[in-house]
Amino acid sequence: MKNKKKRFQTEFAFMAKFAFMAIIALASIIAFAGCGGGKTFTDVMEVEDWLAQQKGGASPEDPIAFSVRLNLQNMASPESNWQKLLTSINTAGLYIDLDLSGSTMPGTEFDADGGTKVGKNFIVSLTLPDSTASVEGVLYGHFGNLKTAKASNIEYLIGNKGPAGGTVFYDKGDTAGGWRYLEAAPAETEFKAEWGAYGQNIAGTEAGIGTGKRNTEIIVKYLNLKGKTGRAAQMCRELSVNGFNDWFLPSSDELGFMYDNLRKNKVGGFSDSFYWSSSQGYRSHSWYQHFANGSRGNSYDRDDSYSVRAVRAF
Repeated sequence: MKNKKKRFQTEFAFMAKFAFMAIIALASIIAFAGCGGGKTFTDVMEVEDWLAQQKGGASPEDPIAFSVRLNLQNMASPESNWQKLLTSINTAGLYIDLDLSGSTMPGTEFDADGGTKVGKNFIVSLTLPDSTASVEGVLYGHFGNLKTAKASNIEYLIGNKGPAGGTVFYDKGDTAGGWRYLEAAPAETEFKAEWGAYGQNIAGTEAGIGTGKRNTEIIVKYLNLKGKTGRAAQMCRELSVNGFNDWFLPSSDELGFMYDNLRKNKVGGFSDSFYWSSSQGYRSHSWYQHFANGSRGNSYDRDDSYSVRAVRAF
């Protein structure tokens, strides 16, 4: 009986030791698996130290994956986050899979050079936000070892800051036609201007969501032919904000969503003014909206200077 008890204690101790070793081994596997991808940085200064501790990345076939959430708009400055990031990658000398989908990029065109070539040859795979239109162009000429470049699906909520620094006020829910969201330009870009074409009928404009851009093109073409300058649609079309130059005068329905989703919620820095839309109403009248109370009107007085807030689709 005594020997049986001793044998049981010995077997129990062995099993306990085996279980402990198994737990240690599992923890090591988890730690090793976690040291590669999945790391997200919001401080570029931490990247170099982290890369120095990684195993792998010795060849383009074995890149180390991590993501960065930073403001990368000013890419040309030697002090920019972009150049600091490239320098960290170059110093580590490791091949990487870089996810920038959560970063703020400089407009629709991704300036991969940014004034320096350091570190770019170590980037094997690159993920950019959907707001970056030149993903295909990134594949050629910018990165020596880049195998894949893609855009990720970034979801914006109404009231969020948009890619151009404005405010998102409409979500179509899909990307049909090459766009999903409408973004109002930042408050500091707002201006007053005449609608123009006083007493003239401009055919072809519409009121619905998604028509403001085409409306603006129609109006600008007409005004240019008449030798007119400085009108609302023209000034929207000429606007450049944070590298984005695809602005237009909103249609009357788009203006309505801007009022309902932003102004009524005291978001976006709007004033209690009359705002022009790009939609022509009855004959030579144009639709506007009063942002003090949301009322709409169809004005013949196109030579009145009303407030203008440009928008863009992305």
